[in-house]
Amino acid sequence: MDLAFNIALIQGYKSPAQIARRLTEDWLARNMYYPICGAEA
Repeated sequence: MDLAFNIALIQGYKSPAQIARRLTEDWLARNMYYPICGAEA
């Protein structure tokens, strides 16, 4: 599991809420899986 965010994704964003959304959406897409079937997101 990679605990680091991809900071390059937030270029151009000013709002802290948009920055947090962009970083967490990307992180979840790269690191989460569906526990019921085991498939990656």
